[in-house]
Amino acid sequence: LAHDELLPPRFVNLQFGTLCSGIAMALIALFVPFTFLDDFVSAGVLLAFCITNNAVVIFRASSHIRNPSSCDERRLFERELASFNAAAFGGAFFLCYSYFYTSILPIFVVVVLAIRLGKKMTKAQSGDGFEAPTGLPFVAIFINAVLIFQLEPLGLGILFCFVSLCALLYFWSSGSQGADAEVKHRWSEGVRAS
Repeated sequence: LAHDELLPPRFVNLQFGTLCSGIAMALIALFVPFTFLDDFVSAGVLLAFCITNNAVVIFRASSHIRNPSSCDERRLFERELASFNAAAFGGAFFLCYSYFYTSILPIFVVVVLAIRLGKKMTKAQSGDGFEAPTGLPFVAIFINAVLIFQLEPLGLGILFCFVSLCALLYFWSSGSQGADAEVKHRWSEGVRAS
């Protein structure tokens, strides 16, 4: 990540990066009780599944969002996907922590946005004839969100702090280095090639 300027250049040194991540993991293991640590790890895995499902949606909608003439469509797609995730996590929160009736509106928004985004997705086909159902990533994101909110609140708080810290580190490093167009071009070419 440091080679692609997504982390500060200091992390290019493998020994420094290993030392920093080892210290961070040791501090987490030292100060967080295991009953919350297992929820933190479970929530992290479920969050990774949500990120993967979002990547599937983006990849399958790539014909709509990569077309240079459809910049407005790309922005609309990004907003709809962000709104879908917010509604999915909001609906999951209300479903787990309040009455069912308060979760009806967010779940309705999730369904409407999933249908809209599903229409923009192209059918992914591989050489062996396998096709994934269009709605499957959306269902998986919502189920993962529900499973995340089934965990202990302290584990969720630790996950929130960890994700916020990672986001701050990312924005700090990209802001301090001014992520250049060459790195973004290499990333976009790598995505197109895959």
